[in-house]
Amino acid sequence: MRCLVLDLDGSLTGQTGLRQRIDDESAILVPARGLGARLRILASRRGLTTLRRRIAEAFPLSDGPAPLIFHGSGDCH
Repeated sequence: MRCLVLDLDGSLTGQTGLRQRIDDESAILVPARGLGARLRILASRRGLTTLRRRIAEAFPLSDGPAPLIFHGSGDCH
């Protein structure tokens, strides 16, 4: 199973299982730590646009949708 990992704060990339999937390329990592503050609570349009672009670059729509998407932030509830 392929998955997409949105790294907003390091909380997911620090988990052994997900880190192994990223390292063996069965999971695609989208670095987004710099966007964390712009996406928390109420996401800005600019933050969402940047995130969409990063996801599209990492996982083009022509490859099909990612079946499983992880995003993590200890600040998001």
